[in-house]
Amino acid sequence: MERKKFCAGLIAVAMGLAFSFGSASAYEQGDFADGATEGKLIPYYMAGENMATIIGVDNQASAADADVTAGRVNIIEVAAFDETGTMQASGELCLAGNQFGYAVLQEEAMDDGGTRVGLLVGVGDETASIYGLPGSETTTGAPDRAGSDETREPGEGTMIAAEGYVVVRDLGTYTTDADQDEDDTNTANDGCDSTGAITAPADTSVKFATWAILQDVGEGSFFGTEIPTATVNAEAPTPDADTPDSDGIDCSTIAECPGLIAAAQVVTARFDTDMANDSASTIYVWLDTAVAPTYDASTGEETTTPRELAAMVYCEGADAASMDLTLMNNINVVDASTLGCDARGVVQITLPASTVADAGLVWSHIAQMGGGFRMNFAGYEAAP
Repeated sequence: MERKKFCAGLIAVAMGLAFSFGSASAYEQGDFADGATEGKLIPYYMAGENMATIIGVDNQASAADADVTAGRVNIIEVAAFDETGTMQASGELCLAGNQFGYAVLQEEAMDDGGTRVGLLVGVGDETASIYGLPGSETTTGAPDRAGSDETREPGEGTMIAAEGYVVVRDLGTYTTDADQDEDDTNTANDGCDSTGAITAPADTSVKFATWAILQDVGEGSFFGTEIPTATVNAEAPTPDADTPDSDGIDCSTIAECPGLIAAAQVVTARFDTDMANDSASTIYVWLDTAVAPTYDASTGEETTTPRELAAMVYCEGADAASMDLTLMNNINVVDASTLGCDARGVVQITLPASTVADAGLVWSHIAQMGGGFRMNFAGYEAAP
């Protein structure tokens, strides 16, 4: 199959935004400590006809950091999951100190007239394109690493979903001679073509900052919407739809996922659905667990019990109304026009309280008068 190129404009956007990356808020920054234990959650991505998702990762190590002085290069994994927590694809970025890498999830045209979603990872002009998990058509070499100049073609049935979320985690560093150039110095992508062993980071204080943008790439409209990112306990994902708990995140205690909101909290999200102003809003609810079907051995049937979260809707100028929101997946998308308000309002959603693993994240996107989205970070308060 002919390799399809990613939109050069999106790559240029990713690189251009890197120059202003130093202004990223503290909410989006944090340590990737102890190798694979901590990482970042990008709780939503979309890759459709007019939408793409751009993710940036910045190694903010100082010149005095142990990994920098030793010339080590960190290997950062970017893994995409569908809305139910099933791994779709993963790629790797090789980042030295103070270096920027990016990932793009975008829909592409195919030779047969159809479309597919691709994950591109890159550092500078070194890129790799991934279209799914390894399968019967997988290329040789290391097609998942930026700079490999390879394309990973998936096996049957492993195409990347159009919507889901992304987990970013530090795999460790390369320290072998295979990672060095002929002049015996390390550079940005040393090791990206190598299959050498990865060792855990020697300095756990190295900081990696992340950001994500939902980018409208429709004709005549090129604006972006920030997606919040959160520090979480990232674990090795299981690339198997039949394997439980393969969602790439483990929050056995809320302290392990400090960027998420604890179970049983009441979270507030604002929205605007005033049609007179051409307003529209989308509310996003990310939860650490998805609802799995239950198998009945006696009947041989699978059944799924809906997960309903209690919500209070406060429409502007009206009395509060209670309702239940059916949220079955890890990432759930709610059209605010279904909440029953004619214009502006807020919705308070009570997160599940069954286990610590029910931690989550809630936010909203508001669009008005055909302009770009405005990000509304959601506050939260203790459950009464």
